[in-house]
Amino acid sequence: MSVLERRLEILRIMIVKRKSNVSKLAEKLGVSERTIQRDIQALISVAPLVCVSGNGGGIHMLDGYHPYNNIFTKEEVDVIKSVMKHSNEYEKQVLSEMLKEYASRYYQIENT
Repeated sequence: MSVLERRLEILRIMIVKRKSNVSKLAEKLGVSERTIQRDIQALISVAPLVCVSGNGGGIHMLDGYHPYNNIFTKEEVDVIKSVMKHSNEYEKQVLSEMLKEYASRYYQIENT
């Protein structure tokens, strides 16, 4: 894994988990803690990461940062809403969660 690939993987992990620490990331990625520390230092300048020391500390992704919030287009949202009309309750719930996560610009929570 290249440096770039590893740093992108760290960002992906942090976007999903929101919080981690150097030792967990090092173990997951199979590198030393020092390597992860260097990666985090580099990423802090381009990503909303914060290092917190002490109890409950670690590496945190800033609240409110969700880079995938609006990747669906208006047309894609309309198609998903149409499919929801013909879905069972579980499928509606999953599709609704997808819309909230990836199309908040176009999707308002509705009683469907």
